[in-house]
Order: sequence, then structure tokens, then C-alpha cells
Amino acid sequence: MKGINKVIIVGTLIDDPEVRESKDGLAIANFSLATNDQWKDKATGESKESTEYHKCVAFGRIVDAFIAPYVTKGAKVYLEGSLQTSSHDKTFPDCQMAHKVYSTQVVVRDLQQIVSGIPKEKPPYADGPDFKNDDLSGINDDLPF
Repeated sequence: MKGINKVIIVGTLIDDPEVRESKDGLAIANFSLATNDQWKDKATGESKESTEYHKCVAFGRIVDAFIAPYVTKGAKVYLEGSLQTSSHDKTFPDCQMAHKVYSTQVVVRDLQQIVSGIPKEKPPYADGPDFKNDDLSGINDDLPF
């Protein structure tokens, strides 16, 4: 029987994505998402909360067309992907022994931004007039309609 490896996460980016190119010129973006869970402790009735952090990686067109130019720290995103686990040997300085270290990350297949994060640059209209809903001083009364 064929298995299913699918992940759906709605979370918040904790930092700007780290974007780079592979030796073959393929765009790669690494970033981490935070998700929160809230519940009430049955014994005490106290509200509890826990945060999980998810390492994510995206490749190719989604990085060039969407993640690199638009996705920033603080953005709330919906993503779909699959889990991938890798391992490497690491020597720990305190015991001088090599141990196998495992790391699991989400390989992103689709990503949609729900709420924008912190802008990478100041928007071009940021230095323009600041109109508030009740500030009509910038409107010309001679309009024919």
C-alpha cells in the first residue's frame, strides 16, 4: 500500500526567509514557521499555550516568484508540503564522540500568504499624503460629480 506524506500548516514566519541559489542556479528558500496551540487545563481550568517551530524549505519558481519578493518576517501563511528527514554525523566537543543527528523539515509544494509580514522596503507611497477617513483637506471641491 502506498503511503501519504502531506503536511498542511497555517503559521507565522519567525524571520525573513533565507534565499540562496544552488550550484545549478535553482532558487532555495529556508524559513521557520511558528504555530500555537491553546487549551484549558482540565484540573486547574487555567489557559495553557504551546508553540511549535517548523523548519521549511522551498525550491524553484515559488521562491523566485513569491517567497523572495513578498514573504517576510511576521507573515501569516498557509502551506502544503511533505515531511523530509535527513541525518548527518556530528562530533560533540564535550565527549568527542560522533553521533547521528536527525533533522526533519517541510518541503513546500504550495504557499499562500494570509496576512503580510514586515515590509522589506518602505512602500513607494509611504512619503505621500496621509489621508485619514475624516481628513478631506486634499479633495478638490470643484469636481463635476
